[in-house]
Amino acid sequence: MGFSQSNESNIITLRTSELNEFHNMTLFSNDILLKLHEYFRKFSAVQTDDGVIDYDEFCMIINKKDNLLNRNIFNSIDVNSDGYLNYREFIKFISVFINGSFEEQSSLAFKIFMEKDLKLITFKHTKEMINDIILNDNNLNKIIDKELIHEITEETFINLFGGINKEINLEQFREILKNNHDIISWFKVDLNYIFKNTKNINKHKKIGCFTINIE
Repeated sequence: MGFSQSNESNIITLRTSELNEFHNMTLFSNDILLKLHEYFRKFSAVQTDDGVIDYDEFCMIINKKDNLLNRNIFNSIDVNSDGYLNYREFIKFISVFINGSFEEQSSLAFKIFMEKDLKLITFKHTKEMINDIILNDNNLNKIIDKELIHEITEETFINLFGGINKEINLEQFREILKNNHDIISWFKVDLNYIFKNTKNINKHKKIGCFTINIE
């Protein structure tokens, strides 16, 4: 991805051709695309000013510690699987959960929750994700043990999928989503919050401004 640099303001910005391309891809206005680009550029420079976001910088964005679910989300955004998020991948992910169709949103959510090798949502993998989230949280791990994690996951799986032995494919997942719209809303993207806090991002004050409510 190219960029242009204003001689007057010395600010890196997007070319007109890129704005047109990204608008067609995301349906975002030029103003939103430019603000997101400023946000992306600042976060991509928190550790190394390399123009891309690595996994550690991504965890700062969502204000979460490393866990299996966060790695799944990162890998789902990292379409070219190079271990970094470029601006194109970044805005595409955001746009899906704002302007995307049900098919796009459900496909991306399924990719995040599925067991990679099987390409299915399984009880075992879901429990591993929840277990990893809770045990890596200094507050939750004091009140929730592995036995309770199993009970919570089992009850959730039975209520949503009909049993812990079920293995859910994409089409089945879409049918479940039609009756459980809140699952998609877990991936909340608050653009106003992002823009409000962009100025607070620097190498010394690391603030998560991109909210994903998955706990």
